Amino acid sequence: MKLIKFLRKPSYLEKLIVFVGMFILIFGYILMHKMLVAQNYLLSWDLIQAMFLWMIIVIFLIILAVAENIKEELKKELKLLRRKK
Repeated sequence: MKLIKFLRKPSYLEKLIVFVGMFILIFGYILMHKMLVAQNYLLSWDLIQAMFLWMIIVIFLIILAVAENIKEELKKELKLLRRKK
């Protein structure tokens, strides 16, 4: 029961990051699959580059979501510290 009071609603930016992240995951996978089918399931340098760039974008979005969460948590902690003074 105490855990519930520590949960907070996600901000608009966090919701946007999740939506964009899901779109990039699905759209990127579809494009890479089409590229693989077009090349008769043979790996090429173009496909390998696309996969690595796609993974970099996904990792960047994860880091962005974590940073936004940390920012929101720090805001909450600063408000608590200001009240105590």
